[in-house]
Amino acid sequence: MGTVVVTVEVSAPLERVWQSLTDPDVASLLVRSFGRAADCGGSARLDFGDGDFFDLDSINLNFPNVIQYDWRFLGIGPCDSITWRLVANDAGCLVTVTDSQSGRPAEAAEMLREGWLDFTSRLVGFHATGKNTRYDWRRELDVGTEINASAKDVWDCLFAPDVLAQWLPFDAPIESGRQVTVCDELEPKELRLDDVAWQLGQQVEFLLGDENWTESTTCRIELTARETDTLFYVSHNGWEHIDQDQSEQLNQRRRFCEL
Repeated sequence: MGTVVVTVEVSAPLERVWQSLTDPDVASLLVRSFGRAADCGGSARLDFGDGDFFDLDSINLNFPNVIQYDWRFLGIGPCDSITWRLVANDAGCLVTVTDSQSGRPAEAAEMLREGWLDFTSRLVGFHATGKNTRYDWRRELDVGTEINASAKDVWDCLFAPDVLAQWLPFDAPIESGRQVTVCDELEPKELRLDDVAWQLGQQVEFLLGDENWTESTTCRIELTARETDTLFYVSHNGWEHIDQDQSEQLNQRRRFCEL
């Protein structure tokens, strides 16, 4: 099991740290909100406001020391089991977060560790200053989901030329120079595919852009074989370069999160 463990020391009483992790009105200074349904055994949505969210289930709040839940990124990612443990000490309290996922590779675990180090540093900073430590919005867009089949079978099924348009968020195969129509009602309706690079059986990478965008975005779709299934993974980045207007950058990122 790929497990990440991060521990930080927070200069605040244990009860205040607990509140900052569980009370939506306080937690929104760290993240958007845990939602109002975060009761023991229940479910909730952790919404970051930029298109990213986690759906939480099996919530267990054991005041004042343990918070446990399972979550899936964008509601479709692999299930991670999260545990927070708070222990009072002379400086305030030690906070340890453990994130476990069956089948998580070492490289993914190391990247995730960096994310938890960033988040827990914001928790420390919030209690040190009392100020909002949320980032405005995440520039990267990446999500994976499990498919219960071998990587070869997934590739042969999904990447057959006559099948691509049945699951992609646009209406055409992945070919350089092709104009494609996006399958929602938002603008721009048509985008252009360029610089398509295939690694057969593994991944495809391409540029996706619009004539009015300053730069194209970069999309990669890849498959990772695991012991019992295949991780289907998409990254789609470059939103901060498409327009000088940051609201348009964010709107397009939200759009493709939904797609």
